[in-house]
Amino acid sequence: MKSATVILFVASLIAVAQYASGNTLLNVLAQSIIIMITMIIMIIMTTITITMNIMIITMTTITIIITMNIMTIIMITMSITTIIMDIIITMATIIERMMFPMAFCICRFVSVSRQIVMIIIKSKCRKCYPCKCNE
Repeated sequence: MKSATVILFVASLIAVAQYASGNTLLNVLAQSIIIMITMIIMIIMTTITITMNIMIITMTTITIIITMNIMTIIMITMSITTIIMDIIITMATIIERMMFPMAFCICRFVSVSRQIVMIIIKSKCRKCYPCKCNE
């Protein structure tokens, strides 16, 4: 549930930023949907690989209990390391996928907010100091 909320939040941030930067609404929606789908697929693939590795570990532990073989102990350590590597790789790819759009969002929000602030400042200054261009 938490991961789904994070995915939705990131996708909405990207959509808002791209809409603010002048992209059409349909374009933005398509991009955010694609990002959401890729992230969901990545999470599903990770869970599948982790469950497969856990199944391998349980099978090898059963064989260790039965035979106490060195090869099975080696297999268990290998499967544990593959689980750890899978988790690290997936987290890295998810972070890498999120970081560029997030940075893009932040830059867009900063530029848009700066423009808004400049407009507000200009409108405030005109009240106190009217434009002398017409004189």
